[in-house]
Amino acid sequence: MESSAKCGICLKRSSVRYLDYLGKHACIHCLYKIFRKRVRRLISDFKLIDGEKRIGIIFDRSPTSFISIHFLREIYPEIEFSVIPKHTLGKIPQKVEKIVDPKCLEDFGEFFMERLLNGKFQFLEVREGMVIRPFIGVPEEEIRILLRKRYKCRGKWREVERKYSKFLREVQKVRAGSLFSLLKLYRKLKLIKA
Repeated sequence: MESSAKCGICLKRSSVRYLDYLGKHACIHCLYKIFRKRVRRLISDFKLIDGEKRIGIIFDRSPTSFISIHFLREIYPEIEFSVIPKHTLGKIPQKVEKIVDPKCLEDFGEFFMERLLNGKFQFLEVREGMVIRPFIGVPEEEIRILLRKRYKCRGKWREVERKYSKFLREVQKVRAGSLFSLLKLYRKLKLIKA
């Protein structure tokens, strides 16, 4: 939802989103900086992209798969990215060294809740073999805004259905940033194991 408020970060441009976890409004430029920093930090911390020449991106028509294509090609022009339609996952090209699975912060929370309610304390891994998830620290609504406003993407993405979406939204209302806290816990546990 657009706002008539000024960006609380740069104090220059009009806001495109209120970031409740920061308690500030953000313009499209500041939102992009936050997004870029989050994704690059995750890529760096977990060595998700480390010298590969050919990476496949699973395309499932979710907002995250659209932004994966735009953003990764933008920041890694030297890498050959190929789009792998989800329905052809059994036929992954052999030349692909890693595969980007387009998951966002809500997918991370959903996976955790699903496992927790089944009696398991398990997170959706940022890296599993050759599968990487560099957008796992980004809320889906921010991805949608960036697609519309920065990348001018008017494509029809599919709505992602999640069992615990309503519950997770309610938790976020009560405690802003709770999904980020879950991600921080995951990072700390990973650093302890390393």
